[in-house]
Amino acid sequence: MANWKCAISQPFYSIISFTIKSAGLSFIFHWPFYILHFSLTMGNRHESRELALQFLYQQDATSRYPQSLTQAFEMFWMVHEHPSAARSFAEELARGTLEHCEVVDAKIKAYAQNWEFHRIALVDRNILRLAVYELLYRDDIPPVVSINEAIELAKKFSTEDSGRFVNGILDRVKLDLSRPLRTGTSSLNGDRK
Repeated sequence: MANWKCAISQPFYSIISFTIKSAGLSFIFHWPFYILHFSLTMGNRHESRELALQFLYQQDATSRYPQSLTQAFEMFWMVHEHPSAARSFAEELARGTLEHCEVVDAKIKAYAQNWEFHRIALVDRNILRLAVYELLYRDDIPPVVSINEAIELAKKFSTEDSGRFVNGILDRVKLDLSRPLRTGTSSLNGDRK
């Protein structure tokens, strides 16, 4: 069943936007500019990455208040209402990042030359953690997708220079990979690195 959303705004011209979501597809129509935008489930994955980043940031900022991960997610989802598909992938990414945090942090430290790890901005550090986790442990996600998504997150949630900083570190991590950069496996391997 399709979900319809309509937004009307009037900056200089009247713009009517319709979003139709059905079967993992999103169609956005803008009139009078006749711009069509089609996105597959990748839009949901981008949203999931944003949610995972927000969760990781929250956990990093409040680490002195330990609670179970299950409780932390329950509290997080009370504030951030999203479709179950976005929630599921966000939790998967956040849990994986936290489970492999020591290895991920060591990799970031190795390539963040002239930067003390604790001095990296909190949001940049968690963007890097999420992306490095994907690069090292998620063979189903092409490395170039992980890097591009991280750069977009940095541009959206951090400073102008953060995109270049994140890109520089992730490009160096990418060189350590022994898998194709533009393709991922069709399904997750049970045995991750």
